[in-house]
Amino acid sequence: VPAFTFKCYVAGGKYRIDPYIGIGVGLYGLTEGSADNNTGGLGLGAQVELGGDYLLTDNFLVGTGATFRSVGIINNLSGNSNATAYVPLTLFGRIGYRF
Repeated sequence: VPAFTFKCYVAGGKYRIDPYIGIGVGLYGLTEGSADNNTGGLGLGAQVELGGDYLLTDNFLVGTGATFRSVGIINNLSGNSNATAYVPLTLFGRIGYRF
């Protein structure tokens, strides 16, 4: 959900294992239904990401990590606000190529 993520690689590329930490924030709009029945809302999200890459060669890598997200959705801006919060944890793996 976050639209902007900042990652900091803590080892500086000196080793074959390249750990990192990341933080992100985002603001977004949601729509649902037809134009006559717009039941969308606004949302704000944040995330913290921890992970690491293992360099197989100078260009190829494999990596794994975890992302903890906090997402709040506001459905009504007038009167009593109707809000929902989600807090998912995502585990992931990847294969990559560095240019």
